[in-house]
Amino acid sequence: MSATCAIFASGGTIAASASPGDRHVALWQLPTADAVAAAAAAGGKAAKGRKGQRPAAATLSMQQPPVQLDSCAYTPAETDTHMGENGGVQGNGIAAGEDGAGFCVCAVSESGDACVWECTGGEGQGSELQGSLLAQVQIEHAG
Repeated sequence: MSATCAIFASGGTIAASASPGDRHVALWQLPTADAVAAAAAAGGKAAKGRKGQRPAAATLSMQQPPVQLDSCAYTPAETDTHMGENGGVQGNGIAAGEDGAGFCVCAVSESGDACVWECTGGEGQGSELQGSLLAQVQIEHAG
């Protein structure tokens, strides 16, 4: 199946993609340069699934198929800030991963609905890649 949109997140170690008609964003753990080099040195190839495809490491669900994706990384210093009264920065409630790093994924559907997830983990952090929904905005159309 072809992708409607795709992005790289977490310093290029994670890819996120969405396909036409799918109501989720797939997160893919990408092999590191060291893993690719080690596999090549051993004369083998990176582990693959059925038909040369690897399964998604995690999926993020939406009510409508996403058509646009974006991501941003955060560090321990950034996990204490969020928009407060009158737009002032006060603390965001994002819980950092064990090493304090993570990333957020934002997806927008064709109807304008948007979701933002906090994502942590992955091979680089020694834990399973996972995402939790931080915010969901649904646009109501006047009619």
